[in-house]
Amino acid sequence: MFTAVIFACHIIMTDKCMIITDTRGPYFKQEQCADRLDQMAVDLHEYWRKEIFITPFEIKSKDCVREGHQLV
Repeated sequence: MFTAVIFACHIIMTDKCMIITDTRGPYFKQEQCADRLDQMAVDLHEYWRKEIFITPFEIKSKDCVREGHQLV
């Protein structure tokens, strides 16, 4: 099983970062998780641009974390 996880940081204040974990998963197949990561990335960019941040965040990494493993 895989969980979609995104790590993002503020573009200007680069020490201001967050980990976004998908709440719809986990997924049985890594391909399903990868599709969800793509969808989450699009949704996050849209949300950051329109709703809450004048200066956006940047996605630094996105990964499908296998159940029982930790995000590094």
